[in-house]
Amino acid sequence: MKLILVFLLAYIVVSADSRALYLKKYANEKKLALVIGNNNYGGQLSKLQNPINDATDVKKALEKTGFEVIFLTDATQAQMDEKLREFSQKLKKSAIGLFYFAGHGLEIENQNYLVPVGADVRDKYKVKYKTVAVDEIVTRMNNSGTRLNMLILDACRNDPFSRGGGGLAPVVTAKGTLIAYATSPGSVAADNAKERNGLYTKHFLKAIKQKNINQRDFFHNVRVGVYNESGGFQTPYLNNGTIGDFYFYIEKDDSAKNYKGSSDAKADEVLWREIETSTNYVDFEFFIDTYPKSKYVSIAKFKIQKLNSNSNTLIKPKLKETWKDSSTGLIWQVPIETRKFTHRGANRYCQRLELGGYSDWRVPTMKELQSILTKNGYKNENSRSGKSYIKRDLLESTTVKYQWSWTNTIYSKNRSKAWHIDFANNKILQHYTSSESYVRCVKDIPKVTQRN
Repeated sequence: MKLILVFLLAYIVVSADSRALYLKKYANEKKLALVIGNNNYGGQLSKLQNPINDATDVKKALEKTGFEVIFLTDATQAQMDEKLREFSQKLKKSAIGLFYFAGHGLEIENQNYLVPVGADVRDKYKVKYKTVAVDEIVTRMNNSGTRLNMLILDACRNDPFSRGGGGLAPVVTAKGTLIAYATSPGSVAADNAKERNGLYTKHFLKAIKQKNINQRDFFHNVRVGVYNESGGFQTPYLNNGTIGDFYFYIEKDDSAKNYKGSSDAKADEVLWREIETSTNYVDFEFFIDTYPKSKYVSIAKFKIQKLNSNSNTLIKPKLKETWKDSSTGLIWQVPIETRKFTHRGANRYCQRLELGGYSDWRVPTMKELQSILTKNGYKNENSRSGKSYIKRDLLESTTVKYQWSWTNTIYSKNRSKAWHIDFANNKILQHYTSSESYVRCVKDIPKVTQRN
C-alpha cells in the first residue's frame, strides 16, 4: 500500500573530476528495452486507461536516452512470449537491459504474473499457464550477460482470487538486477484517471529528464514524487541488487563544473531536505523508521514531540469522542486518526489511546468491524468512491479518501497478512501487516460490579 528505498550499496564520496570521468565511462553503453502496455482487458479484469499511454511515453523517453526499444501494446500471451525471446537474444549484445510493463499484475501464492490481453484467469491454478511469470523475465535477463538489468512493473492491481490482498509480491533480486514496483509489496497502485499517465509512470517520466543521476537516486526521486502526490497512500518499492552505477541521461558536456547530481548527498540527506519543514509528524516517523542511524534522527524526534505537544492523545476531536452501538454493545472511537499505521503500529496506537474517559481501547476483530459495515452506501465527498458503507453515526467522522481500516484478525493462509475492511467500496480485504492502513479502535462495554 511505507517512503524511501534503502541503499544496498555503500555510498562512496568521489571528487567532481573523478565523477566526470565515471560518467564518461558509461556514456556509450549499448542499452536495450522491452516496453509493454496493456489496456483492453476483459472478463473479470477491468479495462485500464493509462497503460498504453504510459508505455508509449516511456518508449519515447528511453529512446531519447539512447535505448533501443522493442515495443508492444495490448499484447496476447503468445505475443509477449515472442517479444521476450527476441529481447533476451538481443540482450546478449547489450550492457544494460530494461523491461517495463504497465497493465494488470497478479500475485498468486507469492509468485508474480503479468497478465496479457485476452487471458482467461478465472482459475487460480491455471494462471501460470495463461500469463507471463516475472521470475521467468528475471531469469532471462540475468542469463543474458548484461552488466545491469532493470524491471519496472507499473502493474499492482487487485488479486481476484482472494477477498482482498492485491498487489505484487516482492521478488528476490539477483546481483546486478533492480526491480522497481509502482507500490509497496501487498499494496495496490492508485489509478490516475484524470491524467494521461498513471501516477508512478508520471513521476518516472519526470525523473528521466534529470541529468547525471544514478539509478539509486533516480528511483529515490520517483518514490518521493509518488509518495508526496498520493498523500502517502502509494509508496513505490525497490529491490536493488545492482553493483555499480547507471545513468539514464548523461549530460553531453560532462565536465566536473557542470555536474550537479543528487548523488553528492546521501539518501537520508536527500529525504531530510524533502521533509525538514513539514508540519506532519508522520513524515518524521517515516524518516526514523527508514534511516534509524541517520544524524537527523534526534532532530526528527524533537519535531515529532513539538508537533504533538498540544495533544496528549495524538487526537484533537472535533466530533463526539465515542459512540455506543446499541446492537452490539461495543463502544467505538469516532474521530479517527488521519495517519496510517502498520498492523503492529495500529495495535500500539489503540493500546495507548485515551478517549472519552477510557483507556482500554483495542483493534477490532473482523467480525466486530463488519458490524459497522452497511449494505447500502451513503454519499461521502471525501471518499475515493464518492460513498461510504458505514453506520450513519460514524459517517461524519469518515474524512479520509481511502477508507481502509485494520482488524486484528490474521489471514489464516498467510501469517504475514491481516484482514481489513474498505468502507469506501464495501469490501473485506487482506493486507500485509507491514503495509499501512487506517484504524478505528473499539472497546467493550464497561463491566458493572454489583455491590453486596
